[in-house]
Amino acid sequence: MAVDRQSWVAARWVTGLVFGHSVVEHAAMVVLMTYLMAEWKEDLQKSAATVNINQGLTSVITLAFAHLADTYVGCFKMVFFSTISYVIGLSLLCLSTLKLFRHTKVCLFYIALAMIAMGRAGRNSTLKPFLAYQFRAKYQEDDDDRVQSRTKVCWSFAWQMGILVTYFTLPNPHWPQTLELSTYVMLIALAIFSLGMPFYHCPATIEAQSPLTTVFKVFKVAILRRHLNVYPLHESNRSFTLLQTNQFRWLDKAAMLKASSINPVEEEKMGRLCTITQVEETKLILEMVPIWMAFLVYVLVKSTGENFFIEQATKMNGCNKTILALSLIKSFLNLAISWFYESIQENRIGETHKRKATLVRIGLGMLSSLCCCTIAWRVETRRLSSLDTNNGSMNIMWLVPQFCCLGLMEGLAEDGIEMFFYFHVSKRMVGYGKVFTDFVIGMGNFVSAVTIYASRKWFRYTLNNSRLDKYYRMLAILSYVNLWYHFYVSRKMLNKGN
Repeated sequence: MAVDRQSWVAARWVTGLVFGHSVVEHAAMVVLMTYLMAEWKEDLQKSAATVNINQGLTSVITLAFAHLADTYVGCFKMVFFSTISYVIGLSLLCLSTLKLFRHTKVCLFYIALAMIAMGRAGRNSTLKPFLAYQFRAKYQEDDDDRVQSRTKVCWSFAWQMGILVTYFTLPNPHWPQTLELSTYVMLIALAIFSLGMPFYHCPATIEAQSPLTTVFKVFKVAILRRHLNVYPLHESNRSFTLLQTNQFRWLDKAAMLKASSINPVEEEKMGRLCTITQVEETKLILEMVPIWMAFLVYVLVKSTGENFFIEQATKMNGCNKTILALSLIKSFLNLAISWFYESIQENRIGETHKRKATLVRIGLGMLSSLCCCTIAWRVETRRLSSLDTNNGSMNIMWLVPQFCCLGLMEGLAEDGIEMFFYFHVSKRMVGYGKVFTDFVIGMGNFVSAVTIYASRKWFRYTLNNSRLDKYYRMLAILSYVNLWYHFYVSRKMLNKGN
């Protein structure tokens, strides 16, 4: 009982930091594009591309931070120092709004974005695993479902509370004041997190070789041994858990023994040889690539919702609270549909059909993305028409359906791909589902930035002068094609699994 109580006490300090991240995310980061257009007088296209590149950078370096945390510094230090980076970034962003620094504001701004990206990457890669470890210290390994359940409840509660506090405390903020308050909130959250240090459970040891290191090692050794033909394969443990398969056979060279090789165990220790199990673990990651490709189009819709939908809301009748309410609706539906589908999958679907059910879940997410950009296309067409008739007096509540679809697609597709990763890869890799999903989303953000520049004929200086409806229509067509692509890939993966 004492251990259980200490786990909950430690979790409370961690959720304080989660709460701080949520407040800052919805007070400042969600409306970063609006900030660029209002304060920096940037045009629509450049603002959207800047935000997408920043989001992409955040998601991509999440993978590197997860590797560093597992191999070198540990979760606690990564969370602590990345939060310091976040505080510094917000402080620099705040300074860039002052007239005193008007000659260096551009430099301060881009340094601030880089520091904020590292802070958010640290949160995405290690904060949730660190929270989970506070509960894992009490339960055995076979109670992982209970650990994940408690972690999700604590995280979701703190995140939703952050949105509610933002909703009620920032009725109509001034930009410098908003950034200043965000800096104070994150600084206080860091202080609260630090106060919990005596209660935290931290891993006694750091892995000598993380699963990501194994993947990189297999690629490196396979390339170095590309000239080998057929030799015996090496496995340090004869009772290995993964058998050799016929896919990606070029990777098998990483486990091939040379005719004149020294002791295989010594070669393995020197990083010149891999085992069959390590090669097969890498192959399972590569098998995820086709289904990840479908997420590139999905991220086009997701990034559009996070940027253009917010900008649309600022041009319609409504207050700042309504914009935050739309974010709250999206976040609530994301959580609700994820919980609902997981409860059905857990209680109504047998073990043998869970893999198929997860692919169906992802497909429903892709269908929701199609509905999202289709609705957004029709609403934007109506909004542009209203500019000529009644001076743009269209109500902001017209955006509710597309924000609902945005929440549904995130809860279905993103949580679904993490669950499919869990079913598909080896046990050592299951903890990296969120990290790899973030990496794919980051690549999609970069694709989104390129797509925006490629579609520059539809973008003008302001939203009202642009033809965002045509951009949404293009996304609807791409989402339709992407839905069929996902269906094709899913059938191939299920047939392969059978």
